[in-house]
Amino acid sequence: MRSKPLMMASCALLLAVVLVQSGCGGPGVEASTQVDWPMYRGSLAGTGYSPLTQITAENVADLTLGWRYSLRANEAAASAGAGQARPREPNSQATPIVVGDVMYLPTVDRVVALDPTTGEEIWSHFVTDGAPSRRGLAYWPGEDGTPARIIFTASRRLVALDAATGMPATA
Repeated sequence: MRSKPLMMASCALLLAVVLVQSGCGGPGVEASTQVDWPMYRGSLAGTGYSPLTQITAENVADLTLGWRYSLRANEAAASAGAGQARPREPNSQATPIVVGDVMYLPTVDRVVALDPTTGEEIWSHFVTDGAPSRRGLAYWPGEDGTPARIIFTASRRLVALDAATGMPATA
């Protein structure tokens, strides 16, 4: 029997995939219709509004699964993680964020960047000291030569990764 948190996480990820898939390069969708979703509820105003019009009351019943991504722990990486106890069941409460052509989200033991059209993993960063927050990530666009960052908490630490590579930020 599936646990309620696992079912909720699966449903949330599936909904995010369907929403992103509908606006990211599908048949008849021009690149100009893509809209970033860089934070929880989409914007600083927190409205949850998207100007995309690909999903309507008329076609919502015709939506199909575009791709799937497992939130389960990376067992090989976890065994190399100094024996720290980690939760093994997926339990993400995060809204995936989408900036440009990349979707970012936390999993049980890592933060990942995915291609929102195909679901292919672009990079994966294993968190070695505590699990990443399952409540979400933040995106900082960078400035003055400093590259964009993905920011999250793990245990009592604030962590910044290079958004393009997934490597820890150095400055």
